[in-house]
Formats: sequence, structure tokens, C-alpha cells
Amino acid sequence: MAEELQRETIAGDKEIISAQVFDNRSGWSFAHRGQVFSFVIVLIVVILYFTVLGLTVWFDNTVMFGAVLGAGVIAGLPSLVQAFQSKNGKSTDKS
Repeated sequence: MAEELQRETIAGDKEIISAQVFDNRSGWSFAHRGQVFSFVIVLIVVILYFTVLGLTVWFDNTVMFGAVLGAGVIAGLPSLVQAFQSKNGKSTDKS
């Protein structure tokens, strides 16, 4: 009787473990898909940004070049400040 109960317990534990492994794999797949999607979006934005900069140089429009370059610099400043703060050991975690 005890051996049969032990076998049933082991079988139930195996089912629970296999379900947890499946959940972990599907969660990883979802996160990986999001990372790939984010990378593609960032790549497209960077390509478009440098295309616009190139067009402003091509058409010799210095005012538009300055505006586009300035907007890019201003958009990148928060990330730059955060990188320097974390490099110097200051916490940037808001949670």
C-alpha cells in the first residue's frame, strides 16, 4: 500500500515538474520574441534617423540638419545620464 502511494506521488510530482518546465519555456519564448521585436524597431528608427540626416546634408539644408541632430541628441540625453550614474555607482532604480 505504501509503495503504491509512493509511486502515485512520484508520478504526480513528475507531472507538476513537466508543467512547470513547459511554462518556463513558453515564458522565455515570449520574452525572446519581445526582445527581437524591440531590436527590429530600434534598428528601423536608427536607419530612418540617419537617412533623414543624410537627406538634409544632400539638400544642403543646415537648419533642418541642426534641428534633426539636436532632436536626436536631446532624445538620447536621458539614457546617457543614466549610464553615467550607474557607472559611478549611483542607483537609478526607481522601484
